[in-house]
Amino acid sequence: MILFDGFRFGSITPTDVDAVVEYHGERIVLIEFKHAGAPVDRGQRVALERWIDAMGPRRCPDCNRTIAAPMIACCMVADHFIKNPAAPVRAIEATVRNIYRDRSWRPPERRTPLFDAVGDFLLAEKK
Repeated sequence: MILFDGFRFGSITPTDVDAVVEYHGERIVLIEFKHAGAPVDRGQRVALERWIDAMGPRRCPDCNRTIAAPMIACCMVADHFIKNPAAPVRAIEATVRNIYRDRSWRPPERRTPLFDAVGDFLLAEKK
């Protein structure tokens, strides 16, 4: 356990990401696990969004042309159903609650196991 008491920058405190899957320098997924229904707090949500947005296409400040994104990125919030906070959470049993990509959060179209959603994203053809 890492304690961050006293580790503040004004109102900002550190956050964590539960998992990162990087795929051949082309795609990256940030994964945050929450007990089913538990909210992602505002600070963590903003940090996750900004991290994903920073990996997206940008405008060149000198010529205003679009600069290609270094990687295709998304963030997935996954629900687990383990009530005991001391018990391990098996990622393979989690389901996707929300996916952040292209500057918006969207729920999956159907109940989707996290493993399947990550695999689908990593192996999807480039747009």
